[in-house]
Amino acid sequence: MIKNKFFSIILAVFFLYGCFTSSPPPSAVTQYHAIDYPTPPMIKKWDKKTTLKLEFISSLTPFTHPEMVWQNRPYSREILRRQRWLAPPNVMVEHLFLRDLKQALPSLIVLSREDMENGRFVLEGRIMEFLGEEREGVSFARLSLHLILIDTDERDPIKRIVLQKAYGGEDKLSSRTPSELARGMSVVLERLSREVTKDLEKVIHERLYR
Repeated sequence: MIKNKFFSIILAVFFLYGCFTSSPPPSAVTQYHAIDYPTPPMIKKWDKKTTLKLEFISSLTPFTHPEMVWQNRPYSREILRRQRWLAPPNVMVEHLFLRDLKQALPSLIVLSREDMENGRFVLEGRIMEFLGEEREGVSFARLSLHLILIDTDERDPIKRIVLQKAYGGEDKLSSRTPSELARGMSVVLERLSREVTKDLEKVIHERLYR
C-alpha cells in the first residue's frame, strides 16, 4: 500500500514537471526570395560609343528594406518580417538594370555608382511601389518607378534632362505566397527593364547623332 502511494506521488511529480517545463516551440525561420529573369537580347549596336552611369536608385518607405510588403486594403500596408527579398528592392533593380543594359546595348559603356569614372549620361531613379496587392480576392505583384536621364555634356540646364518618365506594371498571381510574389515581380521587372532599355536606346541615339 505504501509502495503504491509512493509510486503515485512520483508519477504526479513527473506529470507536473512535464506540464510546466515543456520545451519551447522551434523558432520561426526567415525566408529569402530572389528576383531573376533571362538576360535580354541585343537591341542595337552603334558606330559611336558613349558612357552611362547608373548613379542611384532610391526607394520610398516602406520599400527601403528587404521585407516583403503587401497591401490588403487601401491606405494600409502589411510588412512581412520573416519573408524577405535577398536585398532591398533598389539594390536588386540596380543590379538587373546594369546587367540588362550591358547585354542589350553593347556600344553603351555602362558604369555603376561604385565606379570612379564619370559617365556622359547619368541615370537616376526612385522606386514608388514594390509590393503584393490583393484586390477583390485576386493577388497581384505591382511595381512602379520614376527614372531621370541627364546628359552632362549639355550646357543648357533645361535640355540636360533627356528623359523623365514613370514606369509601372503588375502581374496576376496564382496564389498569395512569397514564392509566387517573387515570380510575379520578376515578370513585371523584366517587362519594365525592356521598356526602359528601348527608351534609353532611342534618346541616347538621338543625342549621339544629332
